[in-house]
Amino acid sequence: MFLRIKKFILDLILPEFCSGCGKEGTIFCEACLKELRQSFLYPKCFYCGAKSPAGKRSPAGRTCLSCQKNTNIYAFFSSFPYSNNDIKTLIHQLKYKRISKIAAILGAELGEYFLKMSPKIPPNSLIIPIPLHKHRHIERGFNQSELIAKFISKKIKIPILTALKKIKSTPDQTELSGEKRRKNIKGVFSITNQEQIKGKNIILVDDVKTTGSTIEEAAGILKKSGAKRIWALTVAS
Repeated sequence: MFLRIKKFILDLILPEFCSGCGKEGTIFCEACLKELRQSFLYPKCFYCGAKSPAGKRSPAGRTCLSCQKNTNIYAFFSSFPYSNNDIKTLIHQLKYKRISKIAAILGAELGEYFLKMSPKIPPNSLIIPIPLHKHRHIERGFNQSELIAKFISKKIKIPILTALKKIKSTPDQTELSGEKRRKNIKGVFSITNQEQIKGKNIILVDDVKTTGSTIEEAAGILKKSGAKRIWALTVAS
């Protein structure tokens, strides 16, 4: 009862407005969400970005045969283009304005997108979110990728394991490009639950893929630690 009263008072004092159209009462209204879904991306190769339709024996999003030697990612799914202003705004509000409830919207949409593309998700799978360094985690108050992953987990019914730890604090990747991103992220992850990932199929979750350096670095250490196949999911790319 107390929490409901508190929420009612906060809503009166600080009402929410849709970041898409400005409508009062919600962070992102259903009409804007419906329009946003029109920009769903077609599954593509993680390495070269070519369209990757489902085959008889492979899922949509499967890494191209010619690209497989260059990446540890088995298949890749990204629901929205980061160039979409609404998506860019939602991710910015989540990460930098600390509006954590946006993770519920993004996670549910990414989970729904993943199911819609009908991937052949193998049994014995785990969802692992890309971690933040502890200092960034304390500063932000949460790990946005982990929050998003929780809502994906609810949607696709696969458990989460926080098996990765970021052991080095690095500059924000958004401030870097190309080779600097790859060097910036080299050796920053360690494994915390190695026995639990051996032989498992891993679904790595992050908010945005730009060059893919962060996901690739995480996938590499998971493979070295005994993971079977690595799938990657991002809200935007």
